[in-house]
Amino acid sequence: MPKYGAIYIAHNPRDGEHVFKVGKTERFVQERMAELTAATSNIGTYTAKAVFLVWDVDAAEAACHKRLNRYRVQQNREFFELQLNRLVQIMKEETSQFSATSIIPELPSEEPPPSRPKSMLVKIEAANQQRDDAMRSYDEAVDRAYSDLERGFGLISSRVNTMREELASFDRLSWKIATELEEIGSRNWLGILNWQSLMCSVQFHSKFRGEPPALKFSGLRGGIYGEPDLSRAIDYPLGKFSFAKDKGYKSAKDRDYELIEWRELDDGRYGRIEINGRVETRNPDSDEGGAEPVFSVRAIRIEYDDYKTGWEEHASDKGYSSPEEALDVFEELIIANASQSVIDVRTELCLNLGDGV
Repeated sequence: MPKYGAIYIAHNPRDGEHVFKVGKTERFVQERMAELTAATSNIGTYTAKAVFLVWDVDAAEAACHKRLNRYRVQQNREFFELQLNRLVQIMKEETSQFSATSIIPELPSEEPPPSRPKSMLVKIEAANQQRDDAMRSYDEAVDRAYSDLERGFGLISSRVNTMREELASFDRLSWKIATELEEIGSRNWLGILNWQSLMCSVQFHSKFRGEPPALKFSGLRGGIYGEPDLSRAIDYPLGKFSFAKDKGYKSAKDRDYELIEWRELDDGRYGRIEINGRVETRNPDSDEGGAEPVFSVRAIRIEYDDYKTGWEEHASDKGYSSPEEALDVFEELIIANASQSVIDVRTELCLNLGDGV
């Protein structure tokens, strides 16, 4: 049966500036702090940096520990090393579903004083005012979310550029880092944004024992299709098939297009990791109306599809409210996948790039 209690963040300066204990108690938190101080062999006093009251203390603690596992100092202890503001943010998110609310007894009703019923016009004006207030609060929330997204983008750009400099000698990585945050598009009537802005990405390439294989590609060009990328073509064209439309186009140029085929050397690509940013909005008329920035880490497995003569991408992603947490996952995925010894990846693909996302 669930038990009420408190999840606490405790700190003793002797443990380290950024090392905190995350635990639970069903008693007064100050009693627990005194107990921790008396039990430790270190000199120093434990103080509670934050407390979260919950209705299921065991489940809430388990959820917090699971989320914080990557920051654990020792596998069998409840101590975690990270910045306090980030720890508090994570704890708020994980304990929100267990948050204890006030229990107010039913009070005897009082007879309201008699009043004149409001006219329809007054009711309409009040409803309009309520709607205007909700939209004003909503717009302010969206503006704050965009500002937070821009600050997060600056942090991400700086840290990823540092990563690129540190790994400059690792020739199996290619980087793409945005110089500015792209416009994220317009909101529909529900205030929902439909696409994301790429902030940075790193692509992984394999090594080949000998000459890379020549892969076959195909694409449409002409008319509305433009020109495919032939910058890496080594054998072009292998063949082409022309099409012509008799209706719906104004000129001969728009009527004609063709399917072309070519070959290019395999560049060894087998995976890519990205950080994308967006502002996630909710209907301002709902109880949860508002907006918040989301930093999404996407892991993409890249395969060459001989049947479709082109690259196929299979992606998985996860969103984070904190840019620091997204960067930590991004870094972990780079280390996990770049450390693999992948050779002749078209026949020896051995990575699951989605692990950890």
